[in-house]
Amino acid sequence: MDKFSTFLFCFVLMLSVNSCELLKPDHMIRVVNNSDRDIYCPISTRYPDTLKIEYHAEAGDLESRVNAHSSINSLLHREDGVSLFKRIPSDTLLIFVLDAPTIDSIGSGQDWSPVYKSMDDKQLYDWLVKKHYVLSLDDLEWLDWTITYP
Repeated sequence: MDKFSTFLFCFVLMLSVNSCELLKPDHMIRVVNNSDRDIYCPISTRYPDTLKIEYHAEAGDLESRVNAHSSINSLLHREDGVSLFKRIPSDTLLIFVLDAPTIDSIGSGQDWSPVYKSMDDKQLYDWLVKKHYVLSLDDLEWLDWTITYP
């Protein structure tokens, strides 16, 4: 091999080794639901406000719904998790686990405004939230981007 070919080979090899992160699938949050009930898992970037739930679910919201004894692999709706953390000021993500049958009881396509207006944040939280996770980027990496409920 001549010097240019050797240089080019080494350069391409160096790029491929150093860009393994780019070759991996996006950092997507996987949710595993080991419970007997379906759940919804909305995300909030409003930390430290752990009571504020900004969720306007309808029955059949497949993007954040996790069926009982099942899992989903794309809680961030195809957004890269690292990119998300770069744009949130607190470097902390909240993931709420909501009871799907309770959400579904309101009905598909219903306006959630009356529900939100009839309760303060604490009442709404107590009514809907089964659990919430407060996670940093390091936490998610330590968990290998997988949240297991319960």
